[in-house]
Amino acid sequence: MPPALAAALTAALTSASDPLDRAAAVIRAAFGMDRVSVARVDPEAGRFEIVATDGAELLAAGCELPVATCTYFLTTALGEEFAERDFARSGTFDLPLDGVVQAAGFRAGGSAPVRVEGRTIGAISFSDGAPRAGMAGAVHDLADVGPMLAPYLVPRTAAPAPHLSPREHEVLGALEAGLRFKQVALALGISEATAKTHGRNLFRKLDVTSRAEAVHAARLLGIV
Repeated sequence: MPPALAAALTAALTSASDPLDRAAAVIRAAFGMDRVSVARVDPEAGRFEIVATDGAELLAAGCELPVATCTYFLTTALGEEFAERDFARSGTFDLPLDGVVQAAGFRAGGSAPVRVEGRTIGAISFSDGAPRAGMAGAVHDLADVGPMLAPYLVPRTAAPAPHLSPREHEVLGALEAGLRFKQVALALGISEATAKTHGRNLFRKLDVTSRAEAVHAARLLGIV
């Protein structure tokens, strides 16, 4: 990787805000493409999620789709580089999103997998509005960028559900039923002060500040 590109990417990735978007802009400028996207890829689930983009509009950040909708991601999910210098001559674009890519005016493109310990976790892709004779070489050079972006694409792990005491579970169940703390106390045969103490502990563990938030957070965590 050219030292200037490495330095520009380092500056982008250490910025306080939108590091991947900034990195996408650096990559697009370095390779002279119309569009660059960075995606998180889950080969086991067969899905990809766009997490950053720069340039011409196609898929917005936050878009999540099966890898089978696009040759770019279907190939990189297998850990392989994808490159096509002229979509019009290839005759291989018959997947749903491939048609969208062409309809958007892109005529060449490629994608390089981002890998960690032999496992694909992401993809860096670019597209251009004109045929590109050197697309395969550009994609191969693009692969060198992967290790710099990998820490930002490591699969997200769900936070473990907090451990609730049996009494806190009872209080939570009463809150889910719509009871207020005075009613919770009556239902559980405890004082209102004790019910509120359990409630405060429950709120702290769920990182919430109200009964409604507690119930919502517990449902997201699968506690209720």
